Amino acid sequence: MQATTVHSRADGSSHDVGVENGVAMVDGLDVRIVHVDSNGVYTMQWGDRLVPVKVETDGIHGITLWINGYAYDYDVYDQRHAQLLEILKSSPAAKSRTVKLGAPMPGLLKAIHVANGNVVRKGDILFTLEAMKMENAIKAPAAGMVSHCDVTPGVPVEKGATLCIIEPTAS
Repeated sequence: MQATTVHSRADGSSHDVGVENGVAMVDGLDVRIVHVDSNGVYTMQWGDRLVPVKVETDGIHGITLWINGYAYDYDVYDQRHAQLLEILKSSPAAKSRTVKLGAPMPGLLKAIHVANGNVVRKGDILFTLEAMKMENAIKAPAAGMVSHCDVTPGVPVEKGATLCIIEPTAS
């Protein structure tokens, strides 16, 4: 079985995916493509459910799955690549790196929970972004001090728009 690791860009969760003879095993559940229509929409059999899915890719590692009108962004790597990324994330250099936090999807910036100069921990909720009538908590990907937080609540933002920068703090 060919193993792949899938990382969610939205919340950082990881899923183990194995592929054998055209059948994917996602976290222990069989996923099969059973139909593709002329618009490129797949019908997936996920366990005992049939789910329509549209797939978009950046051609490298990024994939967006549109399921029931909601976008789920993922990065797909083989197991060796995923292990290397984990090693790099835990390196001392990664802990002292400045992080530019961009909007993971287009939407309306509902709330800003931080200001310039605030010190945040990894996982703290920094922003609330409404996309497709769902509120999404945008969390700090790293610990540090917030700077360049020049956004306004109630304003629409595009995918990738800079929400703030998180700079390392002296430990």
